[in-house]
Amino acid sequence: MKYDKPPLSFEAQADLLIQRGLIADRAILIDRLKNVNYYRLSGYLYPYRQPDDTFKPGTTFVNVWRRYAFDRRLRIIVMDALERVEVSVRTQLIYHVSHQYGAFSYCERKNFPKLNKKRFDRWIASPKNMYSPQCYDEFMTQEELPCLIEGCDWVGVHLGLHVNQAHGIAARDFKRATGFNYGTGLVGIELHKIMSNRAQNQVVPTPPEGFGGGIPRDYTSLEGIEHRKKAWALWRLRNNRH
Repeated sequence: MKYDKPPLSFEAQADLLIQRGLIADRAILIDRLKNVNYYRLSGYLYPYRQPDDTFKPGTTFVNVWRRYAFDRRLRIIVMDALERVEVSVRTQLIYHVSHQYGAFSYCERKNFPKLNKKRFDRWIASPKNMYSPQCYDEFMTQEELPCLIEGCDWVGVHLGLHVNQAHGIAARDFKRATGFNYGTGLVGIELHKIMSNRAQNQVVPTPPEGFGGGIPRDYTSLEGIEHRKKAWALWRLRNNRH
């Protein structure tokens, strides 16, 4: 079924309501429609509708608007009360848990005995609880890296080790959630230099080919996109392309 009703101007909407029997001052009705759209008001007009889409005799826009204004004020009062209850409950919960189990107790599976391992890992590794760097290159050239998990103020040289031990998140899952390349080492710049020198001097063994399981074909990292954009910009600059 094709929907072929054309959009109506505010004036046409007001005329349609008046034509259907709504008693209203046309100028006031148009002004209300400009600020509160037709379909929002239609919910408050519904009790006055008849089977043929006309309104019951004596239906006035004044009464309809009073209902709308009352509902709006009631909603504000209720939301204000709920917000106070929510903040109070969260405050008491955080206070109790942090004093009883520690600052990062929410990251420990043992404190959620009724939540199975897989569900806990998905919850703690949710990208909604993490944020991505504004610039990956600038982020990775710091001597110490901050944790990218919301609510965690840890700063150190080995971010990958931290998220694994403190938050129970595998480095691979963390990289995917925050947009890093799988091959990026989540360490500060100085530690990265030390580890690179050790590898070059063969102090540590070279991983065998295929080590790590490869990169999934369905994953495109934000870091990789950033690098490609920079490489393309440099190529255009060197070749005088605009």
